[in-house]
Amino acid sequence: MTTKKIKPVDATMGVVTDRPELDALLAEWQPRMKLGDWDIVAKYVPWLESRGRATIYLKSKCALIEIHEPASWPANAFPTPTERVFLHEMGHVQLARFDIAADDPRNVHEEQIVEAYAFALYAAKHAPRA
Repeated sequence: MTTKKIKPVDATMGVVTDRPELDALLAEWQPRMKLGDWDIVAKYVPWLESRGRATIYLKSKCALIEIHEPASWPANAFPTPTERVFLHEMGHVQLARFDIAADDPRNVHEEQIVEAYAFALYAAKHAPRA
């Protein structure tokens, strides 16, 4: 079986191509989250309806994480650190093997778990040291 590679950048879709921050987050968190056997690409996009989205191909262990470009957030949006949004989407990749459909009532629980998990990981990394 061959794995289809996800194109990290598609200029025709308005993708922001300068993504060293996301590449660094992938390098840091993918092994920590035990997703080293996955082919994951992260990119900024200016047109998402939410802060982030994970498109997951479970059988081929490929995922595309799209992060709403912070510069294009609405002026009244509560700022969320990019790393926390990234961790939230990586949490979805980890839970993908449970195969919970978007219209499944359990999806609410997945969102709650992923959000709490992302918050805890982010807080543990960035908490002031005594």
